[in-house]
Amino acid sequence: MSTNRPGCSSPRTWPSSSRAVRDPSPARCDEPLPPRRTLPSLAVLVREREHRDKDRRRSVTQAERRHEMTEGSLSPGRAIDLLAEADRALVATMARMTEADLRAPSLCEGWTRAHVLAHLARNADALQHLVQWAASGRQTPAYVSQEQRDRDIEESAQQSLPRLRADVTSASNAFRSRVEALRGRTDLHPVVAGSNRPMPGDRVPWARLREVTYHHVDLDLGFTFAQAPPEVVRAGLVEATQRLGPRGTPPMTLIGTDGRHWHLNGGGTEVHGKPADLLLWLSRGVEHNLTSHHPLPTLPAWG
Repeated sequence: MSTNRPGCSSPRTWPSSSRAVRDPSPARCDEPLPPRRTLPSLAVLVREREHRDKDRRRSVTQAERRHEMTEGSLSPGRAIDLLAEADRALVATMARMTEADLRAPSLCEGWTRAHVLAHLARNADALQHLVQWAASGRQTPAYVSQEQRDRDIEESAQQSLPRLRADVTSASNAFRSRVEALRGRTDLHPVVAGSNRPMPGDRVPWARLREVTYHHVDLDLGFTFAQAPPEVVRAGLVEATQRLGPRGTPPMTLIGTDGRHWHLNGGGTEVHGKPADLLLWLSRGVEHNLTSHHPLPTLPAWG
């Protein structure tokens, strides 16, 4: 009886074969086994998964941010068109105001409604200088100085309601007439806005549209961001996240009821709400119908 054992040094045979077929590389019992494959530990697998998820989130965040930038940029022509609507809405609100309404506090700390309207009138004058700067390249600052700006607002706020109402309307109409010069231009020059902030020339119409819309809300006479055009609210949210991000705002992701997302400092704690309510919180610090799993932080001052 043969003492050869299959799998050692004897020829290997297969039942279907009529004769032995020699394995070209016969295995020997004394040959070392191949090294055992080491499986990664659970901790390693978890870390790899976290890295993949992080890369995926970064890719999604970058794509969303590019979309936000595109959606949040109104062309000069579109901003001018929307400004005409915003001015008409403001005129309607002023028509309902009484002298008592004018002297009552606004949502701007330390300002009455008269101060808000006075600011809108003088801002229209100031931004006409920036229109000229953007169109020609000749530096024409919005204000002579911050002190002069404040004095002009205080003086204008002392006017009676009819005179102040006419002042705002006249200044607004003058600005809209002048800003038409920027419509369709692709060769505009950068300007310097308030607080010495550089600003592309094609953003001047948006700067005025923002002032009229936001300060209309500040009058606290029934007009809210919910009544502003959605594209204005979205543009405001994009700008607000850009301006507040570098000011120490904690990482947050704003999620609107319309399904859109806006990120501060790369995104983080989720805050849910209507876009209009999110903008009210970012721009004025007013919490209204917002939800989050964490307490909402105190935001830096808008400016």
